[in-house]
Amino acid sequence: MKKNLLILFSLCFAFFILNVNAQVHPDGNRLVNLWDFEFGNADDAKGFADGELKNGALVSGGQLQLTALDAKAGFVDIPGDAIEINTFSELTLEVWAQPFPTANSGANMLMYFGTTSGGGVGIYYLFITSGRFGTNPYVAISCNETEPWANENGIGADASYGDSTMRHHVITIKDTVMHFYIDGTRIDSTILSLSFNRIANISNDSVFIGKAGYTADPTWKGSVELIGLWDQELTADEILWLFQQGAKRDEIARTELNDVPSLVKIYAVNNQLFIRNILEITGNLSVSIYNVTGSKVYQNKNFRNGEYLNLQQGIYVVKADNENHHLIDKIIIR
Repeated sequence: MKKNLLILFSLCFAFFILNVNAQVHPDGNRLVNLWDFEFGNADDAKGFADGELKNGALVSGGQLQLTALDAKAGFVDIPGDAIEINTFSELTLEVWAQPFPTANSGANMLMYFGTTSGGGVGIYYLFITSGRFGTNPYVAISCNETEPWANENGIGADASYGDSTMRHHVITIKDTVMHFYIDGTRIDSTILSLSFNRIANISNDSVFIGKAGYTADPTWKGSVELIGLWDQELTADEILWLFQQGAKRDEIARTELNDVPSLVKIYAVNNQLFIRNILEITGNLSVSIYNVTGSKVYQNKNFRNGEYLNLQQGIYVVKADNENHHLIDKIIIR
């Protein structure tokens, strides 16, 4: 009996170890764009693709709220040329979102990369949605102009995943294979059988959150907590790790300055901004400053010490980013 219990314990322990090891921390430097809605806006926390809130879209409580019930309601407009998704050799798109099934109708799109023809038809696109026709999660790519809807390579999920729950949705594409994951589990995979359906053929013309590339389609309704775009295909284990961490995973969302001396510090003197030990950070440094309401009041994508801010007295949040380092600090203008 004791021997059987020992064997059972060993098997359970081995299973536990395998599952712990299966959660693999992805490389945060391959996360190239991040919209986490933490500053009351739709700015890109990793890259330069800051979004613009349109038609009543708002950000509150760290979430993008697309809650108006009008057929053509709020969305976010993002500059596609600041991403250039068609230059990626592979990609992962992850979205933490909660759809409102009863408010969603038609072929809405939660996030769309592509363009629109003169006739209002989406072309050269990739999209993901969690509430298609109310309850159906769906992802698809179609990169031609002739009957693009009929020439999609897509993956759908069971309607049970389209309930009013905050869920983690992930697309990966590498070569001719696309995978779709929900809440850390692979739902299905498909071969991109149509030769034109490739990342390189996606248009950089438009990127929308909540709006479709087909002008007749309604906007998506719900809440979005995080969207991340990676320039590599994450593995199933890495995607599981992301799901387990949740949407507010500070460790990956804003990479720590772990290889920069702790003396790096942001401060202001006489309305000029300085970063102590800035020479320790290589490459261009992008600096954005936000007031207490979350509005961006300053941005410089090639910052140099001593830049004049021209800000009124008050407390501000400063976000400094380059390709490897990300720092958030508070300054006081006196």
